[in-house]
Amino acid sequence: MKLARIGPALAAAAGLAQLGLLFYIFARRLAFPLDLEWMEGGMLCHALRAMEGRPIYGPPSVEFISYLYTPLYPYLLALLGKLFGLSYLLGRVVSLLSFAAVLAMLFRVVQRQTGGGWDGALWGVAALGLVASSFPHSGAWYDLVRNDSLYLALVTAALYLICYHHRSWWALVAAGLAAGLAFLTKQTASLFIILSGASLLLFNWRRLPVHVGLVGLVAGGGVLLLNAVTHGWFWRYTFGMHQAHDLYWDRIWPVTELKLLRFSPVVAGVLGLWLVVAIVDFIRRRRLPAEERLTLYWFAVALTGVAVSAVGYATQWASENAYIPGLVFPGVFAAIAAAAVVNKLQGGRDRPVLAAVASLLLGGSLAAQLGLQLYAPARHIPRPRDWRAAHELVDQLRRIEGPVLMPYHPYYPVLAGKRPSYHQMGINDVTRAGFAFPSDVIRRILTRHYRAIILDNPPQGRYDFMLGPYKLGRYWRVDEVPHTVTGYDVRPTYMFVPKEPEPPPAGARRVFGFEQGTFQAEGWTVAGPAFGGGPAGGPVWNQGPVGPFEGSSLANSYHGGDASTGTLRSAEFLVDRPYLSYRVGGGQDRRLLAVRLLVEDQVLHEDTGSGSDIMQVRRVDVSAHQGKRARLEIVDRATGPWGHLLFDDVLLRAQ
Repeated sequence: MKLARIGPALAAAAGLAQLGLLFYIFARRLAFPLDLEWMEGGMLCHALRAMEGRPIYGPPSVEFISYLYTPLYPYLLALLGKLFGLSYLLGRVVSLLSFAAVLAMLFRVVQRQTGGGWDGALWGVAALGLVASSFPHSGAWYDLVRNDSLYLALVTAALYLICYHHRSWWALVAAGLAAGLAFLTKQTASLFIILSGASLLLFNWRRLPVHVGLVGLVAGGGVLLLNAVTHGWFWRYTFGMHQAHDLYWDRIWPVTELKLLRFSPVVAGVLGLWLVVAIVDFIRRRRLPAEERLTLYWFAVALTGVAVSAVGYATQWASENAYIPGLVFPGVFAAIAAAAVVNKLQGGRDRPVLAAVASLLLGGSLAAQLGLQLYAPARHIPRPRDWRAAHELVDQLRRIEGPVLMPYHPYYPVLAGKRPSYHQMGINDVTRAGFAFPSDVIRRILTRHYRAIILDNPPQGRYDFMLGPYKLGRYWRVDEVPHTVTGYDVRPTYMFVPKEPEPPPAGARRVFGFEQGTFQAEGWTVAGPAFGGGPAGGPVWNQGPVGPFEGSSLANSYHGGDASTGTLRSAEFLVDRPYLSYRVGGGQDRRLLAVRLLVEDQVLHEDTGSGSDIMQVRRVDVSAHQGKRARLEIVDRATGPWGHLLFDDVLLRAQ
């Protein structure tokens, strides 16, 4: 092996390790049947709507609210969905094929810029490794049911064709189409389109009108057509609502740039070194050779990628996927720049030792960054329990008799044979833009249209009103439901159901249920302010979700907050079955928070809360006391944090 190949060989070996790690992650999560990232299902809902011949852009409604993206990706999924069936797998395959096309084009770019042959291949593999290593820094995004990889492929295709085939009419047409379609995939393609036009002005200015015309026809014509057929809603979503988002100027400069520098310090160093060498060389020679203009072009692409990332990340609610162009294109250029510096130092092959040392330093530095950035893949891959929980969750949705509202994951009900709804991100966007919370959402919830409403976050805020007609019916623990493994870290957590009485189990008798409007109506006596003026319909004051409780009401000692105290004492009741059960929640201070069962004024059983506002069913064996009289006491003497109790649904049971 030539000495000058040792550096790129080291970088290529480390790059292969990064590529292997990335492909392993892709393979392990390709077929996961639910959301890897919380907006995947919403994108499938866009495609489903297009498959059904319904508009993506229109007035916000309970059935659908568009994302703020241009529509090519969901339209492509809709077209393919008619052939292969719409699924998470299909959406991810489209993204993976797009990403593979990006890798193929960028490998060819590096080969061409570094002279081809073995040297070009080694630098090319190193460049792809740098792209692969950006995966965790850019939100673990490349294989998702999202538009980013398709957008990246179209942008790369346009830039590649402009660079190497601007003299060919067919390539020029293809570049214009790719650039226009890139804009119709994601609006931030605009900066790359400007770069492509400016570059063509330098490469072959006579072809510029054709390029501009084609991009205008595809992107501009598409915008005009979509805006016309949607009666202006396309522009409201893709432009107008963006203007209502906050813009964080410090992310444009310098926050994003510093983050990219922290993610890829060696890449930044190589780019800086190349720039110094290029400037010195230009000053010395007073001209820019034709072959070096292409290197300068890809340097401009790298800088544009950083600018696109800065603008994208500066928008309110932006995620780490905004970093993709600012990591991919500089990473690729780092390999080009390293080879260019080595060639400069080699000086017509008469300084091989100097070139070998430079190659070893530059290639070794890139290899070190690639090696140090190897990461454990587990956090990006659904665990076996997530696969099991995914199937169990869909089965549970299927067993619910009636419509389900699941705004954080609206495609899950589709998998259970139900209709989808809007995505929560849509609610966030339209209300931030000044539109009212859709009235049909409120109407359906207030009329108890849904048999279940499933939320990932507590309902405080936009969904406060649902706590009138609905109650917490189920709380899923962390290990009971599938989690997202990238992006916004959410999971289905709360299932709310209509407030309706629940019949007691077979062989059971309900002793107390707090359903008669007052404590006194069921024979309870109240002391102190903690339990309020009567049974509560759910949370009180600033309390989070409480339950599951039976019927419409429960006893809640949080009136006045944790500092309030009080006691509930029940009327006596006959113990006529061998077991007694109740639901309890709240704090666990056994000294100050107590649920007591007294039989003939002797304390038979003493208990406390569950440690959270999620209530648990507790059971007491009273078989030795059948035929006797008993009563209950709920005591709250606690005044500190978690100084309250929840209590409901006292049953005497046969088993």
